[in-house]
Amino acid sequence: MNKMESNTLESFKEEYGCLPTMEDCFVNSSVWELLGWKNETNGSLEKKTIPHIIAVIYSVVFVVGLLGNCLVMHVIIRHTKKKTSTNIYIFNLVLVDVLINATLPFWIAYFLLDNWPFSAIGCKIFLCIDMCNALVRVFTITIMTVDLYVAVCHPDLNSHASVKAMVVIVFIWVLSLLLDIPIFIFADTATYSDETVCVLHLSSYMSTVMDIFQLVVGFAIPMLIMSVCYCLIVLRLNSIQILPGLNEEDSKMRQVTQLVMVVVCVFAICWTPNYITILGRMFPVASYSSTFVTIMVFCMVLTYTNSCLNPIIYIFLDENFKRYVKNFCFSAKLNEDKISERKNVPGSADAVALETPDQTCNFLTTVELS
Repeated sequence: MNKMESNTLESFKEEYGCLPTMEDCFVNSSVWELLGWKNETNGSLEKKTIPHIIAVIYSVVFVVGLLGNCLVMHVIIRHTKKKTSTNIYIFNLVLVDVLINATLPFWIAYFLLDNWPFSAIGCKIFLCIDMCNALVRVFTITIMTVDLYVAVCHPDLNSHASVKAMVVIVFIWVLSLLLDIPIFIFADTATYSDETVCVLHLSSYMSTVMDIFQLVVGFAIPMLIMSVCYCLIVLRLNSIQILPGLNEEDSKMRQVTQLVMVVVCVFAICWTPNYITILGRMFPVASYSSTFVTIMVFCMVLTYTNSCLNPIIYIFLDENFKRYVKNFCFSAKLNEDKISERKNVPGSADAVALETPDQTCNFLTTVELS
Protein backbone atom coordinates (compact mmCIF):
# COMPACT_ATOMS: atom_id res chain seq x y z
CA MET A 1 0.00 0.00 0.00
CA ASN A 2 1.49 3.35 -0.98
CA LYS A 3 1.81 6.31 1.34
CA MET A 4 -1.07 8.23 -0.23
CA GLU A 5 -3.45 5.28 0.21
CA SER A 6 -2.27 4.84 3.80
CA ASN A 7 -2.90 8.49 4.63
CA THR A 8 -6.31 8.36 2.99
CA LEU A 9 -7.35 5.27 4.94
CA GLU A 10 -6.02 6.55 8.26
CA SER A 11 -7.83 9.84 7.73
CA PHE A 12 -11.01 7.97 6.86
CA LYS A 13 -10.75 5.86 10.01
CA GLU A 14 -10.39 8.94 12.17
CA GLU A 15 -13.09 11.06 10.55
CA TYR A 16 -15.65 8.33 9.91
CA GLY A 17 -15.25 6.49 13.16
CA CYS A 18 -14.63 2.97 11.87
CA LEU A 19 -13.48 0.23 14.13
CA PRO A 20 -9.73 -0.50 14.05
CA THR A 21 -9.76 -3.00 11.17
CA MET A 22 -9.69 -2.44 7.46
CA GLU A 23 -12.59 -4.84 6.98
CA ASP A 24 -14.84 -2.67 9.12
CA CYS A 25 -13.98 0.43 7.17
CA PHE A 26 -14.82 -1.41 3.95
CA VAL A 27 -18.22 -2.52 5.22
CA ASN A 28 -19.03 0.87 6.70
CA SER A 29 -18.04 3.14 3.83
CA SER A 30 -18.81 4.04 0.29
CA VAL A 31 -16.36 2.61 -2.22
CA TRP A 32 -15.07 5.97 -3.35
CA GLU A 33 -13.72 7.02 0.07
CA LEU A 34 -11.90 3.72 0.46
CA LEU A 35 -10.16 4.09 -2.87
CA GLY A 36 -9.12 7.62 -2.11
CA TRP A 37 -11.12 8.91 -5.07
CA LYS A 38 -12.35 11.76 -2.92
CA ASN A 39 -8.80 13.05 -2.99
CA GLU A 40 -8.41 15.29 -6.04
CA THR A 41 -4.73 14.33 -6.31
CA ASN A 42 -5.48 10.63 -6.54
CA GLY A 43 -7.29 8.98 -9.39
CA SER A 44 -9.25 11.94 -10.77
CA LEU A 45 -9.90 9.91 -13.91
CA GLU A 46 -11.33 7.03 -11.87
CA LYS A 47 -13.40 9.43 -9.83
CA LYS A 48 -15.02 10.77 -12.98
CA THR A 49 -15.31 7.64 -15.11
CA ILE A 50 -15.83 4.60 -12.84
CA PRO A 51 -19.20 5.71 -11.38
CA HIS A 52 -20.45 6.58 -14.86
CA ILE A 53 -19.34 3.23 -16.28
CA ILE A 54 -21.17 1.43 -13.49
CA ALA A 55 -24.25 3.61 -14.01
CA VAL A 56 -24.29 2.78 -17.73
CA ILE A 57 -23.98 -0.97 -17.01
CA TYR A 58 -26.76 -0.81 -14.43
CA SER A 59 -28.97 1.14 -16.85
CA VAL A 60 -28.56 -1.52 -19.56
CA VAL A 61 -29.23 -4.29 -17.04
CA PHE A 62 -32.31 -2.41 -15.81
CA VAL A 63 -33.88 -1.96 -19.26
CA VAL A 64 -33.03 -5.42 -20.65
CA GLY A 65 -33.80 -7.20 -17.40
CA LEU A 66 -37.11 -5.51 -16.69
CA LEU A 67 -38.47 -5.99 -20.21
CA GLY A 68 -37.15 -9.54 -20.57
CA ASN A 69 -38.29 -10.77 -17.16
CA CYS A 70 -41.74 -9.19 -17.46
CA LEU A 71 -42.11 -10.97 -20.80
CA VAL A 72 -41.12 -14.29 -19.21
CA MET A 73 -43.64 -13.74 -16.42
CA HIS A 74 -46.32 -13.08 -19.02
CA VAL A 75 -45.42 -16.28 -20.89
CA ILE A 76 -45.54 -18.46 -17.78
CA ILE A 77 -48.79 -16.98 -16.45
CA ARG A 78 -50.76 -16.74 -19.69
CA HIS A 79 -49.30 -19.16 -22.19
CA THR A 80 -48.16 -22.34 -20.48
CA LYS A 81 -50.45 -25.35 -20.73
CA LYS A 82 -49.43 -26.79 -17.39
CA LYS A 83 -47.85 -25.29 -14.29
CA THR A 84 -45.00 -27.73 -13.71
CA SER A 85 -42.55 -27.54 -10.84
CA THR A 86 -39.87 -26.24 -13.21
CA ASN A 87 -42.19 -23.44 -14.32
CA ILE A 88 -42.83 -22.50 -10.70
CA TYR A 89 -39.13 -22.32 -9.85
CA ILE A 90 -38.37 -20.34 -13.01
CA PHE A 91 -41.20 -17.94 -12.18
CA ASN A 92 -39.72 -17.42 -8.72
CA LEU A 93 -36.32 -16.65 -10.27
CA VAL A 94 -37.98 -14.17 -12.60
CA LEU A 95 -39.72 -12.53 -9.64
CA VAL A 96 -36.36 -12.15 -7.89
CA ASP A 97 -34.86 -10.62 -11.04
CA VAL A 98 -37.71 -8.12 -11.34
CA LEU A 99 -37.25 -7.03 -7.73
CA ILE A 100 -33.52 -6.60 -8.27
CA ASN A 101 -34.16 -4.62 -11.47
CA ALA A 102 -36.56 -2.36 -9.58
CA THR A 103 -33.79 -1.32 -7.16
CA LEU A 104 -31.22 -0.48 -9.83
CA PRO A 105 -32.36 3.14 -10.47
CA PHE A 106 -31.76 3.87 -6.78
CA TRP A 107 -28.26 2.35 -6.85
CA ILE A 108 -27.52 4.28 -10.05
CA ALA A 109 -28.44 7.51 -8.26
CA TYR A 110 -26.25 6.50 -5.29
CA PHE A 111 -23.22 5.85 -7.52
CA LEU A 112 -23.59 9.08 -9.47
CA LEU A 113 -24.34 11.30 -6.48
CA ASP A 114 -21.97 9.44 -4.13
CA ASN A 115 -24.56 10.34 -1.55
CA TRP A 116 -27.51 8.36 -0.17
CA PRO A 117 -30.66 10.50 -0.57
CA PHE A 118 -33.30 7.88 0.30
CA SER A 119 -33.35 8.04 4.13
CA ALA A 120 -32.26 5.49 6.73
CA ILE A 121 -35.36 3.35 6.19
CA GLY A 122 -34.66 3.29 2.47
CA CYS A 123 -31.12 2.13 3.24
CA LYS A 124 -32.44 -0.75 5.35
CA ILE A 125 -35.01 -1.73 2.74
CA PHE A 126 -32.65 -1.77 -0.25
CA LEU A 127 -29.85 -3.61 1.53
CA CYS A 128 -32.40 -6.16 2.78
CA ILE A 129 -33.76 -6.61 -0.75
CA ASP A 130 -30.23 -7.25 -2.02
CA MET A 131 -29.42 -9.90 0.58
CA CYS A 132 -32.86 -11.55 0.54
CA ASN A 133 -32.93 -11.83 -3.24
CA ALA A 134 -29.41 -13.26 -3.32
CA LEU A 135 -30.48 -15.99 -0.88
CA VAL A 136 -33.79 -16.67 -2.63
CA ARG A 137 -31.98 -16.94 -5.97
CA VAL A 138 -29.37 -19.47 -4.86
CA PHE A 139 -31.86 -21.51 -2.82
CA THR A 140 -34.32 -21.63 -5.73
CA ILE A 141 -31.69 -22.71 -8.27
CA THR A 142 -30.47 -25.37 -5.85
CA ILE A 143 -33.96 -26.77 -5.25
CA MET A 144 -34.70 -26.62 -8.98
CA THR A 145 -31.60 -28.74 -9.59
CA VAL A 146 -32.62 -31.24 -6.92
CA ASP A 147 -36.11 -31.37 -8.43
CA LEU A 148 -34.64 -32.12 -11.85
CA TYR A 149 -32.46 -34.84 -10.33
CA VAL A 150 -35.53 -36.47 -8.78
CA ALA A 151 -37.44 -36.24 -12.07
CA VAL A 152 -34.60 -37.85 -14.03
CA CYS A 153 -33.23 -40.40 -11.58
CA HIS A 154 -36.24 -41.17 -9.34
CA PRO A 155 -39.41 -40.40 -11.34
CA ASP A 156 -41.47 -42.60 -9.01
CA LEU A 157 -40.87 -40.04 -6.22
CA ASN A 158 -41.98 -37.10 -8.34
CA SER A 159 -45.73 -37.17 -7.70
CA HIS A 160 -47.45 -33.85 -6.89
CA ALA A 161 -44.21 -32.04 -7.70
CA SER A 162 -45.95 -28.75 -8.54
CA VAL A 163 -47.71 -28.66 -5.15
CA LYS A 164 -44.44 -29.43 -3.39
CA ALA A 165 -42.75 -26.70 -5.40
CA MET A 166 -45.23 -24.09 -4.15
CA VAL A 167 -44.62 -25.15 -0.54
CA VAL A 168 -40.85 -25.07 -1.07
CA ILE A 169 -41.00 -21.58 -2.59
CA VAL A 170 -42.92 -20.26 0.42
CA PHE A 171 -40.38 -21.88 2.75
CA ILE A 172 -37.48 -20.34 0.80
CA TRP A 173 -38.92 -16.84 1.10
CA VAL A 174 -39.67 -17.22 4.81
CA LEU A 175 -36.18 -18.57 5.52
CA SER A 176 -34.51 -15.83 3.48
CA LEU A 177 -36.50 -13.11 5.24
CA LEU A 178 -35.52 -14.53 8.63
CA LEU A 179 -31.85 -14.62 7.64
CA ASP A 180 -32.27 -11.03 6.44
CA ILE A 181 -33.14 -9.71 9.92
CA PRO A 182 -29.51 -8.87 10.87
CA ILE A 183 -29.20 -6.76 7.71
CA PHE A 184 -32.28 -4.76 8.72
CA ILE A 185 -30.90 -4.28 12.22
CA PHE A 186 -27.38 -3.17 11.28
CA ALA A 187 -28.10 -1.24 8.06
CA ASP A 188 -28.24 2.51 8.53
CA THR A 189 -27.07 5.79 7.11
CA ALA A 190 -24.01 7.67 8.32
CA THR A 191 -22.41 11.00 7.47
CA TYR A 192 -18.86 11.48 6.29
CA SER A 193 -17.50 14.78 4.95
CA ASP A 194 -21.04 16.19 4.72
CA GLU A 195 -22.15 13.26 2.58
CA THR A 196 -24.56 10.49 3.55
CA VAL A 197 -23.68 6.85 2.95
CA CYS A 198 -25.75 3.66 3.27
CA VAL A 199 -23.75 1.25 5.41
CA LEU A 200 -23.71 -1.84 7.60
CA HIS A 201 -22.49 -1.00 11.09
CA LEU A 202 -20.58 -4.18 11.88
CA SER A 203 -17.73 -5.01 14.19
CA SER A 204 -14.73 -6.88 12.84
CA TYR A 205 -16.05 -10.11 14.30
CA MET A 206 -19.56 -9.66 12.85
CA SER A 207 -18.10 -8.71 9.47
CA THR A 208 -16.11 -11.95 9.39
CA VAL A 209 -19.14 -13.98 10.49
CA MET A 210 -21.25 -12.46 7.70
CA ASP A 211 -18.56 -13.14 5.11
CA ILE A 212 -18.27 -16.78 6.20
CA PHE A 213 -22.06 -17.14 6.20
CA GLN A 214 -22.33 -15.79 2.65
CA LEU A 215 -19.54 -18.05 1.43
CA VAL A 216 -20.79 -21.24 3.08
CA VAL A 217 -24.59 -20.92 3.05
CA GLY A 218 -24.96 -18.64 0.04
CA PHE A 219 -22.50 -20.32 -2.28
CA ALA A 220 -20.32 -23.29 -1.25
CA ILE A 221 -23.04 -25.65 0.00
CA PRO A 222 -25.52 -24.86 -2.83
CA MET A 223 -22.82 -25.24 -5.50
CA LEU A 224 -21.75 -28.57 -3.98
CA ILE A 225 -25.35 -29.83 -4.04
CA MET A 226 -25.87 -28.66 -7.62
CA SER A 227 -22.60 -30.20 -8.79
CA VAL A 228 -23.43 -33.59 -7.26
CA CYS A 229 -26.96 -33.54 -8.70
CA TYR A 230 -25.77 -32.70 -12.20
CA CYS A 231 -23.10 -35.40 -12.13
CA LEU A 232 -25.78 -37.94 -11.23
CA ILE A 233 -28.16 -36.55 -13.86
CA VAL A 234 -25.51 -36.76 -16.59
CA LEU A 235 -24.64 -40.32 -15.59
CA ARG A 236 -28.30 -41.28 -15.71
CA LEU A 237 -28.96 -39.66 -19.09
CA ASN A 238 -25.82 -41.18 -20.59
CA SER A 239 -27.04 -44.60 -19.57
CA ILE A 240 -30.25 -44.12 -21.56
CA GLN A 241 -30.11 -45.06 -25.24
CA ILE A 242 -32.30 -42.82 -27.37
CA LEU A 243 -33.99 -44.55 -30.30
CA PRO A 244 -35.26 -42.20 -33.05
CA GLY A 245 -39.02 -41.76 -32.77
CA LEU A 246 -39.32 -44.17 -29.85
CA ASN A 247 -37.87 -42.29 -26.90
CA GLU A 248 -39.14 -38.76 -27.35
CA GLU A 249 -39.68 -38.32 -23.61
CA ASP A 250 -36.01 -38.93 -22.86
CA SER A 251 -34.99 -36.50 -25.60
CA LYS A 252 -37.22 -33.80 -24.10
CA MET A 253 -35.83 -34.55 -20.67
CA ARG A 254 -32.36 -33.80 -22.02
CA GLN A 255 -33.57 -30.47 -23.42
CA VAL A 256 -34.95 -29.39 -20.06
CA THR A 257 -31.77 -30.55 -18.34
CA GLN A 258 -29.67 -28.51 -20.75
CA LEU A 259 -31.79 -25.41 -20.14
CA VAL A 260 -31.59 -25.64 -16.36
CA MET A 261 -27.87 -26.45 -16.50
CA VAL A 262 -27.18 -23.31 -18.53
CA VAL A 263 -29.12 -21.24 -15.98
CA VAL A 264 -26.96 -22.71 -13.22
CA CYS A 265 -23.72 -22.14 -15.16
CA VAL A 266 -24.60 -18.49 -15.84
CA PHE A 267 -25.38 -18.05 -12.14
CA ALA A 268 -21.99 -19.53 -11.24
CA ILE A 269 -20.15 -17.30 -13.73
CA CYS A 270 -21.86 -14.15 -12.45
CA TRP A 271 -21.52 -14.89 -8.74
CA THR A 272 -18.28 -16.84 -8.29
CA PRO A 273 -15.98 -13.79 -8.74
CA ASN A 274 -17.98 -11.92 -6.08
CA TYR A 275 -17.55 -14.74 -3.57
CA ILE A 276 -13.85 -15.02 -4.39
CA THR A 277 -13.42 -11.34 -3.52
CA ILE A 278 -15.39 -11.88 -0.31
CA LEU A 279 -12.91 -14.63 0.55
CA GLY A 280 -10.04 -12.31 -0.30
CA ARG A 281 -11.53 -9.59 1.88
CA MET A 282 -10.81 -11.74 4.92
CA PHE A 283 -7.10 -11.15 4.36
CA PRO A 284 -6.12 -7.58 5.38
CA VAL A 285 -3.22 -7.39 2.90
CA ALA A 286 -5.60 -7.78 -0.05
CA SER A 287 -8.17 -5.46 1.51
CA TYR A 288 -5.67 -2.58 1.67
CA SER A 289 -5.19 -2.59 -2.10
CA SER A 290 -7.25 -0.06 -4.04
CA THR A 291 -6.93 -2.38 -7.06
CA PHE A 292 -8.55 -5.17 -5.07
CA VAL A 293 -11.45 -2.97 -4.02
CA THR A 294 -11.94 -1.83 -7.63
CA ILE A 295 -12.09 -5.47 -8.71
CA MET A 296 -14.56 -6.15 -5.91
CA VAL A 297 -16.83 -3.35 -7.12
CA PHE A 298 -16.98 -4.73 -10.65
CA CYS A 299 -17.53 -8.27 -9.35
CA MET A 300 -20.52 -6.87 -7.47
CA VAL A 301 -21.73 -5.26 -10.70
CA LEU A 302 -21.39 -8.64 -12.44
CA THR A 303 -23.85 -10.19 -9.97
CA TYR A 304 -26.49 -7.68 -11.04
CA THR A 305 -26.07 -8.59 -14.69
CA ASN A 306 -27.36 -12.07 -13.84
CA SER A 307 -30.83 -10.58 -13.52
CA CYS A 308 -31.03 -9.76 -17.24
CA LEU A 309 -29.41 -12.89 -18.71
CA ASN A 310 -32.00 -15.59 -18.00
CA PRO A 311 -34.60 -14.28 -20.52
CA ILE A 312 -31.85 -14.32 -23.16
CA ILE A 313 -31.10 -17.94 -22.26
CA TYR A 314 -34.76 -18.90 -22.71
CA ILE A 315 -34.93 -17.22 -26.12
CA PHE A 316 -31.88 -19.10 -27.42
CA LEU A 317 -32.55 -22.51 -25.84
CA ASP A 318 -36.35 -22.87 -25.82
CA GLU A 319 -37.96 -22.98 -29.25
CA ASN A 320 -41.48 -22.55 -27.86
CA PHE A 321 -40.49 -19.42 -25.98
CA LYS A 322 -38.72 -18.07 -29.06
CA ARG A 323 -41.86 -18.69 -31.13
CA TYR A 324 -44.00 -16.90 -28.55
CA VAL A 325 -41.69 -13.86 -28.58
CA LYS A 326 -42.05 -13.64 -32.36
CA ASN A 327 -45.83 -13.87 -32.07
CA PHE A 328 -45.84 -11.29 -29.30
CA CYS A 329 -43.73 -8.84 -31.30
CA PHE A 330 -45.73 -9.16 -34.50
CA SER A 331 -49.24 -9.78 -33.13
CA ALA A 332 -50.04 -6.07 -32.90
CA LYS A 333 -49.25 -5.54 -36.56
CA LEU A 334 -51.22 -8.65 -37.56
CA ASN A 335 -54.26 -7.43 -35.64
CA GLU A 336 -54.08 -4.01 -37.25
CA ASP A 337 -53.96 -5.61 -40.70
CA LYS A 338 -56.97 -7.81 -39.91
CA ILE A 339 -58.98 -4.83 -38.65
CA SER A 340 -58.18 -2.95 -41.84
CA GLU A 341 -59.15 -5.91 -44.03
CA ARG A 342 -62.43 -6.60 -42.24
CA LYS A 343 -63.46 -2.97 -42.31
CA ASN A 344 -63.20 -3.09 -46.11
CA VAL A 345 -65.58 -6.08 -46.30
CA PRO A 346 -69.17 -4.91 -47.03
CA GLY A 347 -71.55 -5.55 -44.14
CA SER A 348 -68.88 -6.39 -41.60
CA ALA A 349 -69.16 -4.97 -38.08
CA ASP A 350 -66.53 -2.58 -36.77
CA ALA A 351 -66.16 -4.48 -33.53
CA VAL A 352 -65.01 -7.91 -34.61
CA ALA A 353 -63.59 -10.60 -32.37
CA LEU A 354 -60.19 -11.05 -33.93
CA GLU A 355 -58.71 -14.43 -34.48
CA THR A 356 -55.36 -13.99 -32.86
CA PRO A 357 -52.55 -16.43 -33.58
CA ASP A 358 -52.37 -19.43 -31.31
CA GLN A 359 -49.91 -18.32 -28.67
CA THR A 360 -50.32 -21.24 -26.32
CA CYS A 361 -46.79 -22.09 -25.33
CA ASN A 362 -45.22 -25.16 -23.85
CA PHE A 363 -42.49 -23.02 -22.32
CA LEU A 364 -40.39 -25.17 -19.99
CA THR A 365 -42.93 -27.95 -20.24
CA THR A 366 -41.17 -29.97 -22.92
CA VAL A 367 -41.16 -32.72 -20.32
CA GLU A 368 -43.79 -33.18 -17.67
CA LEU A 369 -41.76 -33.05 -14.48
CA SER A 370 -44.82 -33.09 -12.31
